[in-house]
Amino acid sequence: MIAGALALALVLGSHAAFGGPAELYASGVASFQNGNYQKAATQLKASMDAKPTSKAALYLGNAYLKLGQVDDAREAFVKVLELEPGHPKKDPIKALIQDIEARVEVKVRVESTPPGAKVFVDSEAKGARGTTPAEIDVTIGRHSIIVVLENHETTTREVVIEAGKPVDMAFALQGRGCDLSLSAKGPPTNARASIDGADTVALPAKVLVRKGAHQIVFTSPTFEPQTIPVECDGFKAAAVEATLLVTPGRLTLPTSAGTIVKIDGKLVAFSAEDAVRGIGLSPGRHEVSVTVGDEPTRTTVVDVGAGESVRLSLPAEKGADTFPSRALYFELAAGANVALRDWNLGSNAYRDQTGQARIAPGSSGMAGLRIGYQVTPRIALETELYWLSLPNQLDTSNGVAYSANVLYHLLPGRWTPVVEGGAGAYQVVSGMLGTDLSGRGHLGVGFRGRAAKWLSLRADVRDVVSKGFETGGANNVEMLAGAEILLR
Repeated sequence: MIAGALALALVLGSHAAFGGPAELYASGVASFQNGNYQKAATQLKASMDAKPTSKAALYLGNAYLKLGQVDDAREAFVKVLELEPGHPKKDPIKALIQDIEARVEVKVRVESTPPGAKVFVDSEAKGARGTTPAEIDVTIGRHSIIVVLENHETTTREVVIEAGKPVDMAFALQGRGCDLSLSAKGPPTNARASIDGADTVALPAKVLVRKGAHQIVFTSPTFEPQTIPVECDGFKAAAVEATLLVTPGRLTLPTSAGTIVKIDGKLVAFSAEDAVRGIGLSPGRHEVSVTVGDEPTRTTVVDVGAGESVRLSLPAEKGADTFPSRALYFELAAGANVALRDWNLGSNAYRDQTGQARIAPGSSGMAGLRIGYQVTPRIALETELYWLSLPNQLDTSNGVAYSANVLYHLLPGRWTPVVEGGAGAYQVVSGMLGTDLSGRGHLGVGFRGRAAKWLSLRADVRDVVSKGFETGGANNVEMLAGAEILLR
């Protein structure tokens, strides 16, 4: 009998401390002391069901031990400590529970896929307990079941073994991986490979990968990267060889989408993205022809190295960067007329202390039209007509400015500073200022540029001299900006 002497001592020691037990409990104790252990177990179990006490649990455990029911005895002793954690016999009871657990074993069935794996309990150093499928005896409590199979990952699983509860365990073993032999064909002698984004290794190389899908990227300077997918089933070795191709060069054109591009006589698609990142070309010399809109086709030769990015400079179309000769244009412009000295037109009308109407220099907004003729790429003749608002304190007046103008480009090209000069008149057309008419002459500077084949932009600043109203002359500044439509 397991630890019988220890169990009996616990019972005798406990009985001396009992007093006033219930009838079932008292009958159970009497039966136990008379050696009728089966009857004692029945009566004490009934007492525990009616009202659990540590005294009844302790006698019940000893009765089960006498009957050889060690699993039930262990549960009764565990119950003693649950009901009375500070029991006077706590340490001997714990020792008895451990003694029972060390002697009680439970059947554990272990299977694996694939089969044939060795089974260990708690440590491989203790030796294999069998080969899957295996049925082994394991003492109750917490244990580690270890399954080992060659070329597979060792698998460990924790399990709690309880008395009277057999356990079935199934393991799906993973292959430890595949040996891959990596290499690259072709000229490169410094090729490298990376698996799933890890650090690269120099080729040739042999690496171990886990079971599953993988991406191998082969690289070498001046050669195109190559990606090869590999599936490892966990067992087979494999050889993976890449064929690397020379990296194409890239040709960037200073043009936009819609451009017609031919390379070596063959039409190529040209998108807005190509205009930014370039067109891929094999290394070597190529003839490139480019046609933009209705402009003449321009052709040049370019040398592109492996992996080299080349920006193409196309030969300029004759006259493409200048203003056209013998071309008519129209301009819409707006701006302001700011008085500097004694300007009578567009002045600020008011009444003095005697009630007499007087005027003082003022400023006005301007908007109007230019019509011009581009005689040569650098000289143009223009006529102008502008409407002026003439602000004053007495009423709303309006006027016009008209003149003829000569324009000269200081530089050739699409964008250039300009100088200009001309003559004309200011005239009031409505309001209390009457029909005041004032001759004018002007000199100015500006900037003019072609934004597109049919569109140019322009800004001017002019000093205008006109008739004064109290002195011999007046000055004001005109500031204009506009857009021109070019007709060829």
